[in-house]
Amino acid sequence: MANRNPKNRHARNRFTRQRFSRIVYLFHEGETENQYLRELSEESGFKIVSRRRIANPPDLIDAAIAFLNENPEEFQGEVPTDIWIVFDDDAKPVISEVLSSYSSKVRRVKNPALRSCLHVAFVRPCIELWAVLCLKDGVRLSQTVQGHREMESLLHRHLPSYDHDRHPYFNISKMTEWKTACETARKWEETWGAFPNCQSATRFAGIYALVSRIQEGKIASSAPKTGPQGPRRGGNCCATPARG
Repeated sequence: MANRNPKNRHARNRFTRQRFSRIVYLFHEGETENQYLRELSEESGFKIVSRRRIANPPDLIDAAIAFLNENPEEFQGEVPTDIWIVFDDDAKPVISEVLSSYSSKVRRVKNPALRSCLHVAFVRPCIELWAVLCLKDGVRLSQTVQGHREMESLLHRHLPSYDHDRHPYFNISKMTEWKTACETARKWEETWGAFPNCQSATRFAGIYALVSRIQEGKIASSAPKTGPQGPRRGGNCCATPARG
């Protein structure tokens, strides 16, 4: 008979969590984002958990807020834990609704202290923009096209293994210019405003903030240990509100 003792279950969860420096619950629109972030997080100390995949961004945000309200203990432990909601513009008419309603939706988080655990990685016009930015000379290349279909075609020309409809997976080994991509996306955010105040942005890549954290995790994981118990870990994400 299965052991249904909740104390034992929580003990197992704590043991599993101790293996990671940060846990990210991912609420994503497409499989491309999930596959990319999971592969990127290898050897970073991050655990990426695909929690929900929903095509409609408003429903995606609602699901993330509901999960946060129903599982507050997940975000109050020793291991920093976040929710990241990842979606792109992709010519969806609902995006203006998402941008205008997000702030009011966040107020539905029952515990105000947990609101800083909720992050949005919004990309305009499409997730392919981020992959293009990470290619050699990607910033210049990204300026040569406008719409999401053109961006998909541009990425396929420079990364032939990628096909939006048949093989929507990034080749991380070719996406070597992530630092330049992050700096470019950060400047866009400074110009247009952070999400959700980026209604006028022609280019936006909020995913940079999560990528930066994962890459920093890789650097920290590969660094020499500083003591008998290794580097000291930070507290929960809610202690210090993060950008993104």
